Amino acid sequence: MKPNTQFRLNSMPRLFISHQDLEKIKYVVDLAPKEAQWFSRVEKVKTKSTTYYRVFDMFIPEQYCSSAEVESDPMMLVNFYKELKEKYGTEETNEIMKNMTVWSHSHHNMGVSPSGHDIRQCNENIEN
Repeated sequence: MKPNTQFRLNSMPRLFISHQDLEKIKYVVDLAPKEAQWFSRVEKVKTKSTTYYRVFDMFIPEQYCSSAEVESDPMMLVNFYKELKEKYGTEETNEIMKNMTVWSHSHHNMGVSPSGHDIRQCNENIEN
């Protein structure tokens, strides 16, 4: 996986998420008795004075959840793609997948810093 932009050293990327999309996230986190995961889309937006990244949409794949971990196995992800394709058609699904680059999950009742499991899972996703 390669980055799709360059960040300047010592600068933080600016993220924008609508109130509606934030409420969807809160709803899933409140509803889930354990951890939960979802994917979102992101697009780079340039204005005259700044550049920011808009995070939008929420797609929830089938998943295994515990109070400490959440993940989807490869077959679940294949089924997830098939569900998207059935709902949106092949062409639109492929467009959605192009910018579905945000993987998020709750940490149930734990802190928000990346855990050792998060780091391992990200590395496995990059390798696969």
